[in-house]
Amino acid sequence: ILRQLELAQDDLALFAEYVTEGWYHAHAMHHLIAFKLQRVIRYLETDGAEGTQFLLVLTPPQHGKSAEISRFFPAFALGKLPNLRVLLISYGADLASEHSRFVRNLIVSDKYQALFGKLSPNDEPVLLAADSKAAASWDLAAPHRGGMIAAGVGGAVPGRAKGLGIFDDPIKGHKEAQSQDIRDDAWDFYISALRVRMLAGVLVMTHWHPDDPAGRIIKDMATNSDGDKWDILALPGIVEAGMFAKDKEEQRKKMLEGVYLPLRDPLGRAVGEVLCPAMLTKTEMLKIRSTQKDYYFSAL
Repeated sequence: ILRQLELAQDDLALFAEYVTEGWYHAHAMHHLIAFKLQRVIRYLETDGAEGTQFLLVLTPPQHGKSAEISRFFPAFALGKLPNLRVLLISYGADLASEHSRFVRNLIVSDKYQALFGKLSPNDEPVLLAADSKAAASWDLAAPHRGGMIAAGVGGAVPGRAKGLGIFDDPIKGHKEAQSQDIRDDAWDFYISALRVRMLAGVLVMTHWHPDDPAGRIIKDMATNSDGDKWDILALPGIVEAGMFAKDKEEQRKKMLEGVYLPLRDPLGRAVGEVLCPAMLTKTEMLKIRSTQKDYYFSAL
């Protein structure tokens, strides 16, 4: 049991499995995402000397990306860095609050407390402040200064200290992504309210449009040498011939269009293999494809 606790304290994917008491299982894709997220924590731990400052994750829906990035990751990060301020933004305030409530409730659970709290050997256990009742805004108990704030795009964001920003699906769906106004609103909110409060950040979304927030970040990386440098993790739902760039020059040309083509599959899959068969089989993936236009399927 002691070894299990030690592993869960140091590995995000194993942490998620431990605190959920068996209902969550981390597959290969989740272990890879967890590794990338821990590089963001490393950046914060070392004040930028090591790790990754900005991470962009592009994966299909219904593969557990929000559970891992917007729920388990903030709880794990606060256990490692209890003075951290986490700002979580989604397309709607209700969804963001739902994620924040999950993190808050997880922190008070016995499993979490055994890792980082009063049931752990830590000298200064990570505890929820007694007066933190709101789902969308709460703090850890003193002497720690960390906590979490959740809001929807366009919502009010208090002027707290800089910290970790998580932008989870800033645009709701394909219909909204076709609107220039909605794309502009999401981007303007990121620039004016979120980016200025970020020491490090994670954006996870379905890449609906080459001009959505992911597309604009991708374009900026190709054109602005002084801009933010993002680690882009693109995990297609099914590997198909021709979906990877043949070299960095082709990759950069597509980035100028707001599209990111990896040079290879990050999981080393062969053509025809799906992202996570335990969550969505190839048979089901092909059924979905048969009912959709190529545009929708490629975005999803």
